[in-house]
Amino acid sequence: MVHAPDDKDAVHRPIDTGEVAGADTVSAGLPALSRQTEAGPSLLERYHDEGELGRGGMGEVRLCLDRRIGRRVALKLLRPGQGSRSASRARFLREARVQGRLEHPAIVPVYGKGEHDDGRPYYAMRFVRGETLEDAINA
Repeated sequence: MVHAPDDKDAVHRPIDTGEVAGADTVSAGLPALSRQTEAGPSLLERYHDEGELGRGGMGEVRLCLDRRIGRRVALKLLRPGQGSRSASRARFLREARVQGRLEHPAIVPVYGKGEHDDGRPYYAMRFVRGETLEDAINA
């Protein structure tokens, strides 16, 4: 069984992913994102939006149906206005890349990434039913 570290400062230390991921190198290590390519449909063509699951200071998570394979996914996107900020965009893409490389039963897998028709990056993850953190705290 895996336990959380007792060291409270551990949550603030960077995760060692085996890569150098400074702000200037994040974009260089990622494949180019495109709104719509010959290889695939745009976000709005591929995913049917079924509603908001949550939001934070930088992003929002939507419940979507992936029309290609018929499964529900959690789609995380930068909030409107954040996509044009290079630091926010770099942080978001780094988050997607790191989460996509991690494999653990307690970590939701990333299925893919792309760019919304309005230019905001997104990534699709497994949708996991459960209670919200707020519900757990108030229980």
